[in-house]
Amino acid sequence: MTYSTTDDADSADDPDGLEPADDADDAGPRYSNPPRAVGVALLVATVAVGVAVLVGRALELFLGAVGPVPAPILVEHVLDTALVNAGVFGGVAAAYLRVRRRAGGGALLRVRRPTRRDLRLAVQGFFAVLAAGAVLHLVVGALGLPTGENTLTSRAAADPRLFVVAAVTSLLFVGPGEELLFRGVVQGRLREAFGPVAAITLGGVVFAVPHLVAAYTGPGSLVSIGVVFGVSLALGTLYEVSDTLVVPVVAHGLYNVAILAIVAVGAG
Repeated sequence: MTYSTTDDADSADDPDGLEPADDADDAGPRYSNPPRAVGVALLVATVAVGVAVLVGRALELFLGAVGPVPAPILVEHVLDTALVNAGVFGGVAAAYLRVRRRAGGGALLRVRRPTRRDLRLAVQGFFAVLAAGAVLHLVVGALGLPTGENTLTSRAAADPRLFVVAAVTSLLFVGPGEELLFRGVVQGRLREAFGPVAAITLGGVVFAVPHLVAAYTGPGSLVSIGVVFGVSLALGTLYEVSDTLVVPVVAHGLYNVAILAIVAVGAG
C-alpha cells in the first residue's frame, strides 16, 4: 500500500486539505471518516464532470466560431477527449492530490513501473472485463431490455473513421484520464474509509452516473449505465488485485478498443 496512516502532521485530521488547520480537531479520524470520504469523492468527481461539460460546450462554440475544418467530427473528438479526459480529469485529479499532499495527507495513488506480472495482469484483466461486459449484455438481451444509444456510435455513422480515431484516443486519453480520476482518486479515497469492496462498489456508481451525460441517450440509457457499472466493478477489482493503476488503465483502453471494433464490424 502506498498511502500513509501516520498522525504526526499538523493537518493530520484534514488529509484532503479542504478545511483550515484550526478546524482539524473537528474533522474526525484522518482517513476513516465515511461521510468525509464520500463527500470528498463526490466533490472531486462533480467538479471534474462539471468542468468537463463546460469545456465540451466551449469547444463546440470555438469550432463553430472558427468555421469549417477538415474532418470536423474527427477533430472535435480528438480535441474533446484530449481536453476532457487528459486535461480536465487528469488535472482535477492532480490538483486534489497536490492539495492533499500539501496538507500532509500522504500518498494515495498506487502506481509503479510496470513489471511482467503487471503486463500479464493487464492482458488477463482486459479479457476479464470484456467477459464481464459480454455477460451483462447477454443478460440485458435475454431480458429484452432496451439499451441507450451510444453517442459516439451515432456520430460514427456520419464518418466511420471515427471508430479508428476513438480507439487511439481511448488508449491515449480515455483510459488513463478516467482511471486516474475514478479509480486512483475516487476509489482510493473511499477505500481509506470503507475498505476495498465498498470502495469498488461506491466508486463504480460514481463512475457510471456521469455516462448518462457523456455517453448514452434515449429511454434505455439507465440499462446501459447498469452495464457500465458492471464493467466499472471489474476495473475496480483489477486495481485492487494488481495494486497498481497501470493495470486498469491498460485494460480499460483495450476494452474500449475491443467494443469499438465489435460495433464497427456490426455497423459495416
